[in-house]
Amino acid sequence: PSSNLGYRTIPEGTFDLFGVIDQRDSLYRVVPRGPYDLRFKGNGSGIAFTLPPYIFVEDTSGRYSDPVGEIKIVLKTWADTIKTFSLTLPEELGDSLKLTLSGDLTGTTEPDTIIDNTFYFYSVKLLEDTISLSDFSRPADPCSLVFEIKTSVDSAGVMQAIFEQPTVYVVYPIAMVQAPGPDGLNSAMVGKSVRVAGVVTGPSEVFSPEGKTGFWIQDRSGGVNIFSNSLVGPFNLGQLVLVKGTVTEYNGTTEISPSSSGDLRVLFDQYEVPAPETLRVSEALREDIEGLYVYVKEAEVAAPPSQAGTGKNLYIWNGQAPIAVYVYPETNIDLSAIQVGDIINVQGIVGQYDPEEPYNSGYQLLPRVPGDIEIVTTPPREAIDLSISPNVFSPDIGEVLRIEVQGPATTRFTLKVLDTEGREIARLADSRSGPFTYLWKGLDKNGNKVPIGLYILQLRALESDGQEETINKVFVISTPFK
Repeated sequence: PSSNLGYRTIPEGTFDLFGVIDQRDSLYRVVPRGPYDLRFKGNGSGIAFTLPPYIFVEDTSGRYSDPVGEIKIVLKTWADTIKTFSLTLPEELGDSLKLTLSGDLTGTTEPDTIIDNTFYFYSVKLLEDTISLSDFSRPADPCSLVFEIKTSVDSAGVMQAIFEQPTVYVVYPIAMVQAPGPDGLNSAMVGKSVRVAGVVTGPSEVFSPEGKTGFWIQDRSGGVNIFSNSLVGPFNLGQLVLVKGTVTEYNGTTEISPSSSGDLRVLFDQYEVPAPETLRVSEALREDIEGLYVYVKEAEVAAPPSQAGTGKNLYIWNGQAPIAVYVYPETNIDLSAIQVGDIINVQGIVGQYDPEEPYNSGYQLLPRVPGDIEIVTTPPREAIDLSISPNVFSPDIGEVLRIEVQGPATTRFTLKVLDTEGREIARLADSRSGPFTYLWKGLDKNGNKVPIGLYILQLRALESDGQEETINKVFVISTPFK
């Protein structure tokens, strides 16, 4: 991505330069990473940025409200104390906004003069200041809100504009781009040009086809795939990216396709990656969470990993909901130790690959890095133990019974579900070594749902010296009231 310095005029005066040492032909050079690597001194000194860097357009429908109600402009000095500065606000923010100052500064926190939408501060000593704006109006369409800041190192001195003016980008919420049209599946904005911003949750080094660029981003409302037919980037995990492009659909996946590399801009190299949304037990992948970064806790491996294209398929049970996991080879995830019946934690992006209409299937969980798949292991204990949770569960609403068996690895365990008459309803383990975890979905040995009632979970342990131990636990299968 561009450093956003190309063809820009460098102001006169002295400055400190930061960058990466590079060599081209026989010459060594310093390559700045962006405007903030040029630190000017004297009048016009200081660097400024906005938090957050983007806000959503005005939403009259109430479906995509932005939780951000305040814009903060952080102004920092580099070498000299700022004693005078002015701030010109974009007219698009309206007349009713409120402005407050806080931070490492002395002097007045109220402007000395206000002319139109420019605020002047003549008598401050500022090292770092946060200017907070609230009660502002939101533009109805995407645009860039530039806050013009001028500074001087003298009290009531001659002010000059800082080199890089802070900007807030007004964008569409990704959830609006993902919102389906009349068919309930494809985006209602297909064919339209949009601008969005988001943090890279799925890096291009994993999700780019050969000679092309693909990656996933997520904002405060949702996630989406970015796809370009040309090779640009890379776009790394945790970068905040501004994207302009056309909304398209490919095999059920909503994508935004930029027309040139200039439509992709990295705003921050290191931004906070959103925490994954944890799926509920028995919650399946579906259209309205496509593009989101999600987490499946304690899923059961339903089938061994198998080759599919360049990657591998892995099928898991999230409670009673089957989930397909597709692992790209670029993730460097090792699946060799995963076996049927293992309990694993999986996180990744909700994608879709469905080559046939009506594009209502083929949802996949897409891990990104080796840590996205974790085999749940329980430290072995010598004492034989059986625990269950919950004691009352309802398979009708997707709940499962979590069973933990503890004991030496040399002990063989048989695990059965019995009714109150002692009849075997289901056999969950037969001469299996421990310790292990089992998630029971409430099905009998024929695959049918077990009726509501009181049941007994029986564990029989055969130790290496021939001794036997039996543990019984009582639990209830229930159903919710309608």
